[in-house]
Amino acid sequence: MTLNKNSVEILSPDSTVVKIVPFMEQFFLSKGFSKLKKTFYYNLFTRRKIKILRKIKLFFKIIFNTSFYFSNPKKSEVVLLDCVLVDHTKKIIGKKSYEIIPTRLNKLKKLYLNYRVIKFIILNLHKRSLKQNYILAVMVEVSPKIVITHIDNSIDFQISAKFFEKTDIKFFAIQYANRDGQLDPFENKKINNIEYFGFSNYDKKNLLSVNFSMKNFNSIGSLKASLVKEYIKDNKITINPKKYDICLLSEPVPFVGDFYYVENFFEIKGKIAEYTHRICENKKLKLIFSGKHTNDLYIEAENSFYANFLKNYKFNILKNTNNSFSTFLHVLESKIVIGHNSTILREAISLGKKVLACNLTNHKDMIFYSF
Repeated sequence: MTLNKNSVEILSPDSTVVKIVPFMEQFFLSKGFSKLKKTFYYNLFTRRKIKILRKIKLFFKIIFNTSFYFSNPKKSEVVLLDCVLVDHTKKIIGKKSYEIIPTRLNKLKKLYLNYRVIKFIILNLHKRSLKQNYILAVMVEVSPKIVITHIDNSIDFQISAKFFEKTDIKFFAIQYANRDGQLDPFENKKINNIEYFGFSNYDKKNLLSVNFSMKNFNSIGSLKASLVKEYIKDNKITINPKKYDICLLSEPVPFVGDFYYVENFFEIKGKIAEYTHRICENKKLKLIFSGKHTNDLYIEAENSFYANFLKNYKFNILKNTNNSFSTFLHVLESKIVIGHNSTILREAISLGKKVLACNLTNHKDMIFYSF
């Protein structure tokens, strides 16, 4: 698969240019996305205009959807960096006081604008972005002992760790997904205060191969898998491990992103689904097709993606709920789990399940390793 021939650029409703696989174009155009024309004028002017328009829209979204605080944030023992997956990290800090600092502007709900925060931002404007200066300014005011993130490939986390490198603040990064060479070093600078909590020694080898900066690597397995066990126990859920013959993991690729360089990457996802549905139909096997997304648009895109490959089958993708916990329940209630390169395949093994990882690419970055 080559990026130029096998992708289409369109404009999202929030003025973001996104690359999609060609057969998904009509779906996204029907959802309010706009088509972009590849002309000289476009390359020279339109991209810049789009970026400016997006920033303006984001500015007004922050103004109208964010609460402004002119006081100082409370001193807290822990900072949870990035509000995504924060429910997972809350589970491990016990009763320690914490402050959540979002790193995604579209998820910003409160903004601290006291004198010291503004002063810090102004004095450091030449060193880093406005957003990153704001994160550091708030962190200085909170004065945490520990900073934790479950988004282990966050550049904002690395920048923060580098800034506080000579302090006693500990930085903990908890692995969320497979990191097959996708963690690039931060400006080739060694960061000596990141404690990385990863799945296994295989992941340690992977990170060291790309010179990812960290103080120590700790093999702990998957936090999400352990939380699933706790969720089942707390909610007294009864698991029937033979309820389904096969659990097929939904791994749609409507957007061109990671692994775009792997030939026929998105088609292989569809082939795996088609092969699985075919064998289930022929052998009368009970199948559960476990969905990936929770966002309504993405759920529709997920169904549209697989409709291109499953035209001869009636398929039903079950909605993902409870931060992927529903997928884990589907996994635990199946005799075998089938997928391509989903992290859940590895996590399923840690939960004692049999898996079939279908690497049909023959690409070195698609090699499957268990815990």
